[in-house]
Amino acid sequence: MKILLDNCVPKRAKRLLTFHDVLHASEAGMSQLSNGLLLKSAVEQGFEVLITVDQKIRHEHNLATLPVAVLELNTRDSRFPALQEIASHFEKALLATKKYLFVSLDKAGTVSCLADRVPARPSGREDPRAEGRER
Repeated sequence: MKILLDNCVPKRAKRLLTFHDVLHASEAGMSQLSNGLLLKSAVEQGFEVLITVDQKIRHEHNLATLPVAVLELNTRDSRFPALQEIASHFEKALLATKKYLFVSLDKAGTVSCLADRVPARPSGREDPRAEGRER
């Protein structure tokens, strides 16, 4: 899976995702982009998932229309040790991004899934629903 780490995620977090193709936003030339432009650029560069600790994305964007899946890490802080504590749950959360556009992983390892990936309707329009589910 091709994964982009948001600017607010420590670069060292790449070590926690060894079975994936992972770049930090700064390595992909996206260090100065706001969330909206970062999401757009991520999909343009072929990323499948954006991993972030920024909890504003869920409030700033219509989750049902995100251009790329987002995995929100909801930890006590954004430092590397806090991410290490939940790293054993990353694969479960990343698997959920295959079915959902927005997935949140909390410090207890609970995966919350929002915004189903809905196949295009015959008219070519996406279904604008956003549903919340816990896994």
